[in-house]
Amino acid sequence: MIHAIATRVRRESDEGFVLVMALFFLVAMGLLIAGLLNFSLTNFSTTASLQDQRNQVYAAEGALYSAVQSIRGTANLGAENTACPTITTATNINGYPTRVRCSPQPGSGTTATNRPTYTLLALPASGSSDEGVSDSPTNGAGGGGADIYVGGNVASNGYIERTGNSASGGFWISGSAVARGSCIAKAGTLHSTPACATTSTDFTDPGYALPGGSAPSAAPSSVCVANAAKFFPGTYNSAPTAPAGCSGKTWWFSPGLYYFDFTGAGSHAWSLSGHTIVGGTPNTKNFDPTNAGVTTSMPGWCKTDRDLPPYAGVEWAFGGDTSLATGTGLLELCATPSTSGQEIAIFGVGGSGAGGVAPTTVNTSPTTKVTTGFSGATAPNALVIDGATADANPITKNTTAQVTLSAFGAISVPSGAVVTSAVLRIAHREGSTNPGTLSATVTSGSYTQSMDDSCSTDNLCQSSSAITTDTLDVTSAFQANANFTTGLSVVVQAAAQKKNNWAEFFDGAQLRVKYLPAGGYRAQAGCLVIANPDPASCDFLTNGTGQVFVQGTVYTPLTRVDITTGTADTVQFNRGIIARDIVAEIKPGNGSSHSFGLGEADRLVLLTVDVQINGTWTPRLQSLVSIKDSDFSTPGLKVTYLSWNDLR
Repeated sequence: MIHAIATRVRRESDEGFVLVMALFFLVAMGLLIAGLLNFSLTNFSTTASLQDQRNQVYAAEGALYSAVQSIRGTANLGAENTACPTITTATNINGYPTRVRCSPQPGSGTTATNRPTYTLLALPASGSSDEGVSDSPTNGAGGGGADIYVGGNVASNGYIERTGNSASGGFWISGSAVARGSCIAKAGTLHSTPACATTSTDFTDPGYALPGGSAPSAAPSSVCVANAAKFFPGTYNSAPTAPAGCSGKTWWFSPGLYYFDFTGAGSHAWSLSGHTIVGGTPNTKNFDPTNAGVTTSMPGWCKTDRDLPPYAGVEWAFGGDTSLATGTGLLELCATPSTSGQEIAIFGVGGSGAGGVAPTTVNTSPTTKVTTGFSGATAPNALVIDGATADANPITKNTTAQVTLSAFGAISVPSGAVVTSAVLRIAHREGSTNPGTLSATVTSGSYTQSMDDSCSTDNLCQSSSAITTDTLDVTSAFQANANFTTGLSVVVQAAAQKKNNWAEFFDGAQLRVKYLPAGGYRAQAGCLVIANPDPASCDFLTNGTGQVFVQGTVYTPLTRVDITTGTADTVQFNRGIIARDIVAEIKPGNGSSHSFGLGEADRLVLLTVDVQINGTWTPRLQSLVSIKDSDFSTPGLKVTYLSWNDLR
C-alpha cells in the first residue's frame, strides 16, 4: 500500500518586518529628538537676541522722548541754520548708552538768515558804564515780584544790569548773557545760562540794509473804509492823520515800506495815544478792515509766518529826530515773512548797513541893509556873517540902534527833494557894561516871529566876550511859502537903558536850508543819538500803558529803546531788539512779563537715535518731529511725531 506523504507549507512569519520597523522608528525618533533639541537651543539663542534688540529699541525710544523734552522749551534749538546739539544721555538706558542727533529741516523755526543772533543786543560805546541792557523795576521795590523773561541770548557792549531791590523780582534770560562792560545785579536777581559773563571783544552792528536802497515817494492820503482808516506806504514828513470822520476807527497801515521823517517845526515825536493801529496783511478772522463786525482783541490782527499766504507785512523806517511813543495806544505790526532775509518791523536809519544820505546844505544872505545908529555898515558888514561888524558904539542912553536886512538870495530846492530844516542865523556881540535890550523881528509874507534876548530856544542871547550866533527855526514857514526867501526881512534892534550908554556890534544874518534829494534816507539825529541823555524825549521808542505787539525785529543801533512791560504779556517784541541802549521796566508787584523773544515759527526736526552696541554707535530709531511754538511765552507748546522708523 502506498501511502501518500502529506506536507503542509508553513506560512511566512512577520517577525523580521516588525524588527525592521522597530529599528526604523527608533532611528527616526532619535533624529527627531536630536532636531528638536537643536531647534530648542537655536530658539533659546534667538530669544536672547530678540531681547537685546528689544532693549535697544526701548533705549532708543527713551532717549528720543528725553531729547524732545530737552529742546522743545528753547525756540532756537532746532531752527534752520542754527546749532542743534547732539544729546547724550547721562546714564545708560536699558543697559545701553545712547545719543540723539538733531537735524533741523528746511524752513524750521526762525533761521539765522531771517532773525538776529541775540534777542537783545545793545551797541553803546565799547565798555560803557552808562548804557547797555537794563531791567529796571519802576517805583522802587514795591510789593511782590516783577519778573521779566527774555527768550534767547543777550549781549551788550556796555553793561547787563538788573537794578532795584532783590525782593522785587528777577531778570530771567533763557540763554547766555555776555557784556563788554560789566554784569550788575543784586544777588539772585540776574539769571542766565551760563551765568552773566564779561568779554574783551566788542559786539558789532549786523548792518541790516533798508529795502530798495532809496526812500519811497510821498505817501498818498489816507482813506476811510468800513472798519478802518487805511494808510498807504510811502514817505511821511509829518505825523499821519486819518480822514475826517474816521479818526476813531482802527488805523490800518497796508503792507509795504513806510518812511517817517518829520521835518516841520515843533515836536517830532509821533504819539499813538488814543489810537488802535495795525500794520500788515489783516488776519480777517480777528480783524477785517471791510467788516466792522469782525474785531477781537490783539494780538493776531495781522498775518505772520505762522499763517498761510498772502501775508505781506510792513516795515516802519525812521530818520532824523523822529521818534515813536505808543502811549495809551494799541499797536500791532507784522513784518513780511522771509526765509532769506531779516523780518524787520521797525528800522532806525543810520546803522552800518544803512547810513543814510547826508542832507544838502544851501546858505543865502541878505543883499540889502538899512541901518540907524551904526557906523562901519559898509558892504558886506552887517550882511554876511564873516566876523566883520557894523558898530553902534555907543548907543546913547534911551536910544535904539537898528538894522533892517532884506533881499535874501533865492534858494532853489530840486523837485522831489524834502526840506529837513530851514534856520535863520543872526550873529552879533554886545558891549560889556550897562547892558541894554536886544530884539529881532522876522517876517515873510504872512509869517511874523519876534525874538527877545531871553537866551531860550528861537530867541537871542547877549554875549559881550565874542561874536555869538543865535538861530530861529523857520522850517514850517519855508515849506509853506515858495517865496519865503525872497520875501524875508529881518529887523534887529539894540536899545540902551535910560541912564546908560551901550554898544552893539552886528556881524550879519544868514538863512541855512537843508534838504534831502528825492529818494534819500536821513540818518537818525538830534538828541536821539546822544549817549545817556537826560530827558525822556530823547528816547526813540517808548510805550506807556497801552498794548504793543511787534511781530518782527526792532533795529535802531544809534538810539535808545525804553519799554515798560505790561501785565498779562500785553507788551511783546517777538523777534529781538537791536539798539544803542535797551531799558526794560516793570512795576514791582505786577508779576511776570514775557515781553522779549526771538521768533515763534514752528520747528521741524529730524531726530536720529544711536545706540552704542559693543563699542559702536549704531542708528536704531529715526523720527520727524514738529514742535509748535505759536504761543509767545511758551515755546514747544505741542509736539507731533510725524514719522517713526525703527532702524534694524
